[in-house]
Amino acid sequence: MSRRNLFVAVFVLSLFMMPLALTEEAYASSDGFVYYHDKLTDKEKKIFDLCEFENTSDTVPADTEQETVTMVAKLMVLENPKLYWLWVSPTLNDDGTLSYSFIDGFDPDPPGAMESFVNEIKSELDIGYSVKDAATAVNAKLTANTKLVESSENIATGTAFGAIVLKEADSFGFAAAFSYTMNELYGDGNINILTAVGKLHNSEGYDEHAWNLVRTEDKWYGVDTALNKKENSNSYVMTASNDRGNSEGYTFAASHQPGLSEYLESNTFFETPEPYMKEILPPEEPTTFEKYGPYVMVISIITILCIMMIVYSRRG
Repeated sequence: MSRRNLFVAVFVLSLFMMPLALTEEAYASSDGFVYYHDKLTDKEKKIFDLCEFENTSDTVPADTEQETVTMVAKLMVLENPKLYWLWVSPTLNDDGTLSYSFIDGFDPDPPGAMESFVNEIKSELDIGYSVKDAATAVNAKLTANTKLVESSENIATGTAFGAIVLKEADSFGFAAAFSYTMNELYGDGNINILTAVGKLHNSEGYDEHAWNLVRTEDKWYGVDTALNKKENSNSYVMTASNDRGNSEGYTFAASHQPGLSEYLESNTFFETPEPYMKEILPPEEPTTFEKYGPYVMVISIITILCIMMIVYSRRG
């Protein structure tokens, strides 16, 4: 092989190896699932790391503002509902360190009630249950046991803790509880699930809302336990983007508009997966009876009436 051919071969091989090297450095899992963490700046990732380990000694990057700390903390809970106590934002101190506080009833360690909730659902599922089976069971348990509140002074209603332990939650709490339970059923990292945030549209406008996205068989599906609770239905479990579920006839894509960046008041764009588009099959061809049955019936009735008239007229 000449030097020129050798150089070309090495160059081409390096192009094939480059994506592999980049993949190893990504925060995402092996199947390409992208977490919100990936979209943060280096400065925000530093805050993320401090909050994750409740670090109170190291300082945040220079020029960090309280709003940034609050944004990162909320994002962490949306990504990992086990960190529900961070829904109460850490306080940025004058020396650049962080301090943490808990509202009444909060516990930084998952209490037994949350573990029991998961175990109850697991005991009701058949061996080899599917993702849809699990999602349906979690939705049923949450909508049966948890009260939906549109607004509350108790910040815990926006967390998995509020939905499962306090049995009171808004849409954020329902979505967090669903994500938490599904992750516990499958083990962290063994299922792709996101909490999406944005607007829920209806005939009167829209409301700030949270729901879930679940991936199985290479397709994303929508789940909205809070809306199921509100409408007393199971319409939004493993839903395609063009499925019509609610009482006003909106498709999932039309009623659920992602807007995480707007909610967090962040300049970073957080991409939200779109539930898959279900194939719309053409209507089945009607059978011969369905096509001509009504006409045959009318003709038969007329024929019988005519025969009866002829018979009676002759008798007369």
